[in-house]
Amino acid sequence: MRTATGAAAVPEVTIAFDDLLLRGNRSRKVHASSFAGFASPNLAPIGRAGVALSVDTSVVRPAAVGPLRRGGGLCTDVAALKLHPALDQATFEAVITRPGLRGLVVEAYGAGNGPTEDWFLGGLRRASDAGVVVLVTTQCDAGAVHVGQYATGAALFDTGAVPGGDMTFEAALTKLMVLLDRYSPEESATLLQQDLAGELTV
Repeated sequence: MRTATGAAAVPEVTIAFDDLLLRGNRSRKVHASSFAGFASPNLAPIGRAGVALSVDTSVVRPAAVGPLRRGGGLCTDVAALKLHPALDQATFEAVITRPGLRGLVVEAYGAGNGPTEDWFLGGLRRASDAGVVVLVTTQCDAGAVHVGQYATGAALFDTGAVPGGDMTFEAALTKLMVLLDRYSPEESATLLQQDLAGELTV
């Protein structure tokens, strides 16, 4: 679909599934077998298909300058940790002491809450001090991580972890892998909190 000037009406990576057109880096798979298989929890659909495709131009990002290419690769020295009541120190330590670890995505509760035990907070602090970039996302389908909204969340971010805002887990992990391939831990931590390609509401 093109505009009157011949430019692409939606110059970004999208998912077209069922009757929805969704921003790729805002989407996640939500159903294994339904036609409503993908959703974009924190961003309205870019378009809806009926007899014709109706595009919400207020959601579409401006076209990038130049071809859509990204130099570099993906850093695979990353891990992900989903918080749950049965998480114990031994499992946690096995993740954060993985040889060569450079990045960790923590799927926290709610707005960015987690355990307050010394082994958890102290472990994250040691990892951060050692140069591991710790990015905190939420397990909730919608909403965002907010620094210090609750005391448990404030303690988590006091360790040096950075908030993932309303990024999906999928976008957060991919963004971390891309940034760590190209930038230092300090630069990566800063860029993780910036909207680079429509993946994050700031």
